[in-house]
Amino acid sequence: MPRKSLHEKWKHDYIHFMAIRDMFALPDTLEALAAPFDLDARSLQQIRNTRYLNGRTAVLKMGSLKLAWEYRKNHADHGRFVEMLRVSPHVFDILDSDATRHGEELRSAV
Repeated sequence: MPRKSLHEKWKHDYIHFMAIRDMFALPDTLEALAAPFDLDARSLQQIRNTRYLNGRTAVLKMGSLKLAWEYRKNHADHGRFVEMLRVSPHVFDILDSDATRHGEELRSAV
């Protein structure tokens, strides 16, 4: 069986959502029944006409350490952060705080 395109998957998921929504939200009048129809038609048309459903973000260009800090700030770039430093931002924060605390202890001992 051939693999479904992302457009087909999104269209299928949206139609599935429409069916479930309409099963549980039974409208009282004809106007209430027709109200979501326009939104559904526009949504399906937008899925069909959108060229890239998974938009790409710009890749920052700067020094490695600055780049790591920028990747750490944005949750969408956490994958790039992990790929760059091989640890998650949470683990990096723990290591950073431990190193900072250890450095302060060494300075106070001198």
